Amino acid sequence: METIPYIGTEFVKKHLSYAELIPAVRRALQEYSSNRSVQPLRTAVSVPGANGTLLTMPSYSSTDKTLMTKLIGLYPDNTKHNLPTHHCYITLFDENTGVLKCLMDGEIITAMRTAAATVVGTQAVFEGKPRVLCIIGSGLQAKSHIAAFSEAYTFEKVKIWGRDHQKAENVCSEFKQLVMENCETIEDAVKDADVIVTVTHASEPILKGAWVKKGAHINCVGACRPTWRECDDECLTNATVYCDSVESASNESGDVILSKAEVYGEVGEVLLGMKPLRPAHHTFFKSLGLGLEDAVAANIVWKAVEENAQRKS
Repeated sequence: METIPYIGTEFVKKHLSYAELIPAVRRALQEYSSNRSVQPLRTAVSVPGANGTLLTMPSYSSTDKTLMTKLIGLYPDNTKHNLPTHHCYITLFDENTGVLKCLMDGEIITAMRTAAATVVGTQAVFEGKPRVLCIIGSGLQAKSHIAAFSEAYTFEKVKIWGRDHQKAENVCSEFKQLVMENCETIEDAVKDADVIVTVTHASEPILKGAWVKKGAHINCVGACRPTWRECDDECLTNATVYCDSVESASNESGDVILSKAEVYGEVGEVLLGMKPLRPAHHTFFKSLGLGLEDAVAANIVWKAVEENAQRKS
């Protein structure tokens, strides 16, 4: 029986860095907006009895010559069973033959490429030097975003809020090199923040636009279904709204769909000079996540696999 290589979490952690990933994700967003990739809208299969969803995200990067599909099991109720809410795997294929090259753990890749995309989105549309970062959420994505932003910026303070105050405190303790503040309310966390990141499982708005100061930038990362929201109408209607994919935002983002806000353009279009920045009270980036981002991240890891194999041969 033929054995398909499995690339586990520890190998991915060791060989994927933000220093390499952030530029790769920047290229991926540009590739997408210039129509040089093959990137269909993700598909979702509901499992109503378990409050679960299976997502499939195929993608081909012509720049990185990488063909892959990501498979995600999204089960919010898993917290009741002390299990992860996401199960994520990447299948990597040979672009010339379609042969399956490996199965790769996708949890770390998803966390890191999502955070890298948020950093790229912020760099593209936020003008000036941000002093205060606000993270709303206290899970894996909260940690990955703090780590990614620490690679790209130097903040005077990082403020965090989570439904579980102790869990948020635990996140603070993991970043002792930073000035961290665990806030009692979302409003306290947001009110003086230059950059805001929402990474929650919220299905109803928890962030109010009235709390957001002029000139701030919101990165809306959670709420990946058409009926879910993290942000109220004012967060979007009072902002210039950018996204990673107009198609995805128009079909999958409850924040965009339910607010009826205009999506001005894609971050990739800004990076390519196709869309100039447009002034507003604040800026807003809706990140749904592209399979193309997973492809470039998986390609970095796969190159490390090949290099290891060459050294051993």
